[in-house]
Amino acid sequence: MRCLFCAEEIKDEATVCKHCHRDLSIVKPLMDQNAALTKRIDELQTEVSQLRTDLGEVRRMGRAREAFDARHTLSYSAILYWRGYLARYVLLPVLLLLLAHYLMNITFNIPLIYLRVVSLAIGFGLGYSMFWRTDDRLGTVLVVGSIVAIVTVMSMSIVVLAIRGGGTIAPANQTEWRDVFEYSIGIVLASVTGNVIANFTKKTFPQGADPKDGFAAVAKTIARIIGPTYDSKTAAERLQYIEKALKAGTAAITAAVALYASIKSAFN
Repeated sequence: MRCLFCAEEIKDEATVCKHCHRDLSIVKPLMDQNAALTKRIDELQTEVSQLRTDLGEVRRMGRAREAFDARHTLSYSAILYWRGYLARYVLLPVLLLLLAHYLMNITFNIPLIYLRVVSLAIGFGLGYSMFWRTDDRLGTVLVVGSIVAIVTVMSMSIVVLAIRGGGTIAPANQTEWRDVFEYSIGIVLASVTGNVIANFTKKTFPQGADPKDGFAAVAKTIARIIGPTYDSKTAAERLQYIEKALKAGTAAITAAVALYASIKSAFN
């Protein structure tokens, strides 16, 4: 070690410096303690560095776990959502249509016109509920309504085959194909009618037309064709009036076409 006073190299056991002849018996214990403390500080710094490394790894693993949990939760939530969506808007309407067909056409042999009316009512409720509960628009309603109609017709054919004990699922002639097509179109148009009427009922337009609504774009186009107005309030009211008229007209037309298709098929 070095002397505390003259900094010359001396033995560790020395109590008197051979260079400056200073007494080291008093300061030597302090020097030993200082060396021990310095060594301990170095050890603690090493431990702190290791703990920081471990803490960073734990945090990284924690973030990875949180990201995994978030993805898992999101996937599970999506599964629950679509399961409920399909059960509510596909399975339930199909079961109701099948039940109506079985009870009215097979069990009690009620005239076909009443089955068509009930089918239209179920389709109407489907489209109305899809807009009112989940804000689904016409494109989604067309797809879901078509799926419901196709699944219902196929299921009805299977039920009839099971009761008769044989036959083919596909319609046997042109008349049956036309009946299936008209029945399916009736359900789809009834769904569209319900969706449009729900849209017409729910939207009061307190802040103008909804930019996501297809009717709003058509209404704006018609308003531009009619001509500009210099009063902003009058322009907004006219836009709302045109959009409401479009929705009411669309609902009336689709309802009339659906009713006509069903009644025509029932009486043929």
